[in-house]
Amino acid sequence: KDPRPFLEEAGADAEKAAELHPKSPNVWSTLAEYHLLRARWLVAGGKPAEADITGGLKAADAGLAVNPEFAPTLAHRAFLVALKAQGEKDPGRAKSRVDANALVAEARAAHPPAATRLELKECEELLGEK
Repeated sequence: KDPRPFLEEAGADAEKAAELHPKSPNVWSTLAEYHLLRARWLVAGGKPAEADITGGLKAADAGLAVNPEFAPTLAHRAFLVALKAQGEKDPGRAKSRVDANALVAEARAAHPPAATRLELKECEELLGEK
């Protein structure tokens, strides 16, 4: 079943929540996760995901401005940077991989919940670290 209608509805809800609650790290993390899920789906289908990667990074940055140690947002940002690295040519790719690995380490140090630890493991696999 095509997930796009559900993703679009979730994205619209997350955007509205960010407008209503801009000081909530959970809201920004949810918006970053929306873009991450959409980007992963697009990449898996061989489609360009730059817009969602950029949107997700902006949402993650906004969330980290509210709470710089919020583990779920750190994990989403790491995964988005790792996806960005996949589409880059060297030397940009090498820098993005280093950035993603640093974000994974930072997220792990923030004592993430179980779901975030699983996301970090998947990110490490994408980066070829585990």
